Amino acid sequence: DCLLSRLGEIASDGDDRYIINFDSDYSNRWKGFGASVKGKVQPDGSIVVELPQIVNNAKRLLTMYGGTFDPETKDIQPITESTIVTFNYDSEADRYVADKEMLVFDADNVLCYWYKAMALEKYEQTVVTPANPTVADYSIRSTPAIEVVVPNAAADGSFIDPDILYYSVYVDNELYTFRARIYYEDFNEDTSIIPWTVMNSAIGMYRDKRLISLYDVEPKKNVGIQTLCIKGNDVQKSQIALMDIKTKELTYVDEIGDVDNITPNTAAVVKTEYYNIQGMKVNPNDFHGVILQKTIGADGKATTKKVVYRNI
Repeated sequence: DCLLSRLGEIASDGDDRYIINFDSDYSNRWKGFGASVKGKVQPDGSIVVELPQIVNNAKRLLTMYGGTFDPETKDIQPITESTIVTFNYDSEADRYVADKEMLVFDADNVLCYWYKAMALEKYEQTVVTPANPTVADYSIRSTPAIEVVVPNAAADGSFIDPDILYYSVYVDNELYTFRARIYYEDFNEDTSIIPWTVMNSAIGMYRDKRLISLYDVEPKKNVGIQTLCIKGNDVQKSQIALMDIKTKELTYVDEIGDVDNITPNTAAVVKTEYYNIQGMKVNPNDFHGVILQKTIGADGKATTKKVVYRNI
């Protein structure tokens, strides 16, 4: 799961070090609300963090403690007295690793984050082919809307910096334009390329899920989503995920012009694979809910459709 990785920053002020944006909410990070804790560099190069420490987060009060958490028994043991967590440098892995567990609680003493061994390592993002997104659902509320999953991951499963990740929406095989200031009030100009981090009244966001309202259109055939990784003039694209709004069948194409060439795959099925809507391969016998079934024919062509498994 790429969301196990966090893209943070280290800010310096003399010997002080601030670990910034270690929380998982990228919408907070984008708006400048990212959490931070303070540490100090030692003569041996390690970074020492004294806990408990109130986390600087503009949206809610968070406090970080030392302590332990057992994910099986759910037993939580925060250490309320002063605790020193040391980030020691691991030369083989080229990163700093905490020597103690770290727990983050909100104002109601609810555990928000647990770091068994927080590790800090240098990260430099290059442009890579993003993982395929998924159209999870299409519905008509006050306006047509699509629910999509856009992983911040590369095709090989590695993490992608959300700051260079974007997506485009398709309606009836046409690129959809988000009209600035009319429906998408925080856009300065009309655009068909949306930053992964954007969240507003028309684009709901929860981690890699998006609920996107579509205005001035009424889809007749399909809706689609494509992920783009962009840095400067370098661009890499995922396949386009297209959902037939009547059958809810999902199809992937490299270019929108390929849609006209899609024909039913009548070749004998030689392989069947199953994926959750995040794109991770799963065993259908152990799965309950919506799942993507990918069948590969003897001619090499693949067909993907959504099915529902209800295992008891």
